[in-house]
Amino acid sequence: MWRGNKNNAGSASLPQTRSGGSPAPLRWSKVVLTGAIVLAVGVPVVLGLKVLARKRMVGKVVSAVRTAGGENLVSQIRIQLNRPAWMPVELARSIAASLAPPPRMSFDRARLAQEVYDRARSHPLIRQVEPVRRLPGDNPQTDVVVVQAQFRRPVGRVAGPGGYVYVDSEGVRLPVDMIPAWVRPGTGGGKSEYYLSAGGHRPTPDCRAIHYILINGAQAPMPAVGQAWEGQDLRDGIRLVELVSSHLWANQVVSIDVSNHQRRADPNAPEIILTAQRGQSKPTLIRFGRFPRDDEPFMIPTDRKLAYLDAYAQRHDGGIAGFNDWLDLRYDKLHVSLE
Repeated sequence: MWRGNKNNAGSASLPQTRSGGSPAPLRWSKVVLTGAIVLAVGVPVVLGLKVLARKRMVGKVVSAVRTAGGENLVSQIRIQLNRPAWMPVELARSIAASLAPPPRMSFDRARLAQEVYDRARSHPLIRQVEPVRRLPGDNPQTDVVVVQAQFRRPVGRVAGPGGYVYVDSEGVRLPVDMIPAWVRPGTGGGKSEYYLSAGGHRPTPDCRAIHYILINGAQAPMPAVGQAWEGQDLRDGIRLVELVSSHLWANQVVSIDVSNHQRRADPNAPEIILTAQRGQSKPTLIRFGRFPRDDEPFMIPTDRKLAYLDAYAQRHDGGIAGFNDWLDLRYDKLHVSLE
């Protein structure tokens, strides 16, 4: 077992061949669940040997391979990886496959857990790795490596040179090809299903695009993938994104501008401004101001500012956009422009 600081995919059983080289009949593998798992996803890893057959089912993968190795070596490994509810199945499979060591004829059992742990710790979508366990497989030449991880969920987009990138709650830049783009809401108490971009095409007719608020005006340069974005301006922007996301009107907020953070551009303008828009309606600027410090009891608390918007939305059929040119949350009552 290997531990380190750096949510479950199932596994696929790879049967041995019979003597003489002919493959044994394929059989379905058991899906093993570890921890609090939403769905198991099978990810087989074949160690550089010829694959004789492969058959896929939802949640399971079965492969037949030639096996090789010795007493302390294995020629097949299975990676079990937990999958949080927001993560698309295909993304979990891709991550699990990437955690396997590079293909070769056999693996040293003594180092297998450490190798997988090291790869998990360096993955840009993994925040922390729990203890990595190696378990015996269905045959002497197969080992199972169980990885329990905490993942970096994208919370918003940040504008940068040439476009925008996605970040998690800590401001860490995430790989753009690993961002959930679509969600199919669950019905009748069922769980929602998430999907990757799929080239921009809607995976199913009942899917909707996931809304990511855009943060504009971050001053620090864009970091490399897997690295945290510097600057309190972006941290305050992300904090506001997370606070807004729990409100019914959150999808109307299209952007958060932090370019005047600490009034660096205009001492008379609000430090943070939200832009809200519904469809093709006119946008509404929401003057948020800034987060009060603990030693500023005279400042309007953040929860009160958001309560202003809740009350405004109730009076406008759930909308906070398109009725006024601007809303100002910085005073002891909501100030609005003339409609």
